[in-house]
Amino acid sequence: DKWTAASDVYSLAKTIYTALAGRAPSQFRAQPIDTLPPELLLQPWGPKLLSVLQRATANEVSERHQSIKDFWESFSALAHVDGQMSPAPDPPARRNRLVIDLQPVKTRSLELITVNDAGKIIAKKRGEASYFVEDLGNGVGLEMIRVPSGRFLMGSPKNESERSECEGPQHWVSIESFMAGRFPVTQQQWREVARWSPVNCELDPDPSKFKGEFQPVESVSWHEAVEFCQRLSRRTGRKYHLPSEAEWEYSCRAGSLNPFCFGDTILPALANFDSSLPYKSALKGVARNETVRVDQFSACNAFGMVGMHGNVWEWCLDYYEPYRGMAKVNPRGPTSGAKRVYRGGSWKSRF
Repeated sequence: DKWTAASDVYSLAKTIYTALAGRAPSQFRAQPIDTLPPELLLQPWGPKLLSVLQRATANEVSERHQSIKDFWESFSALAHVDGQMSPAPDPPARRNRLVIDLQPVKTRSLELITVNDAGKIIAKKRGEASYFVEDLGNGVGLEMIRVPSGRFLMGSPKNESERSECEGPQHWVSIESFMAGRFPVTQQQWREVARWSPVNCELDPDPSKFKGEFQPVESVSWHEAVEFCQRLSRRTGRKYHLPSEAEWEYSCRAGSLNPFCFGDTILPALANFDSSLPYKSALKGVARNETVRVDQFSACNAFGMVGMHGNVWEWCLDYYEPYRGMAKVNPRGPTSGAKRVYRGGSWKSRF
């Protein structure tokens, strides 16, 4: 590729990040900077600095500052004005979902795998996830993973195996950073929140057919799932809600264009589903015929999410509507309709 001033801007932005954070960006070298360490993001100038670095390292060269002078003018705007630091811009309306600035954030290393259509591991690499644990009381925690901002191709291509028509047309979607549960909600977590006083309805503390403290809660309605989120919001002061369908798919794919977040097929060693009818060239497996512990499988996606395929269907915030095939930013489905969206498959799904 031709080297341009925008390439120099990119390198300078990465160098500035490293100097301020004391370490290189954790993203792969060719990816834009999409967050800052909490100690920088919480500064009055943190959000504006992030905006400058995001533009400087954008994937599309045309979206970057086109000269060092242009970049430096944006960067210099963070400096003191009349002896006072310029105030940070008002956060976007949905920023109250970003709990990264409300809790101590930790990081964990990830081992990521990629499998081919026969189920053979063809690649391994390391990753990193940022998270915090929401204390629900009585020693019960709810681990929340930071999902970075990004852009992805929602839906599946026409030539994907076992594809249904409702998975298209593919369209580009941009998503703001948010926090999402690392695992599906467990029966232990559900029972703890069910003890709290109701917002709009009562919650059965033990609704699941398959019993186990660390198995996912199931047999709950969409309204009950919303009530669970509302109780969390009231207790913690942070805005919890079900993910939109776009947020769910984005956090599931985690940058993958494959049918599954770990590659071209799905295996019983990676997820809980009915593998008696294998996907593509994978070997035939068995059906477990029940849910399993949410932490039974060590495989995670590039964001650190676990259990996005199989085990239990997961409610989304939206009512169902066909894809329109147009690019969108933080899309929400219709607020009324005949059917709610649920994604991910379950223990009896055949992919």
